[in-house]
Amino acid sequence: MQQETEETEKSMKELSSRKRSLGERKAVIMKEETEQEAEVQMAENLFHESNERLKAAIKAKNLEQVSVVQSLLDVATKKWNLLEKN
Repeated sequence: MQQETEETEKSMKELSSRKRSLGERKAVIMKEETEQEAEVQMAENLFHESNERLKAAIKAKNLEQVSVVQSLLDVATKKWNLLEKN
């Protein structure tokens, strides 16, 4: 009887430990997902800003601004490529 009680207590402790571990893993995954969503949003914002600046630069025939936009596009593309790998 005492052995059964000890085994039950041991099983309950293991289960509790597993639940805690799963909760911790879930929290980490949720945090990583939130961070990745923020990174995707940042890349999308860079693409949008680059597009708007490019339109304005072309309309104004401003080649210096086109060069700046190209740099923004390079950064956005690199960030996007890194996100796709993850």
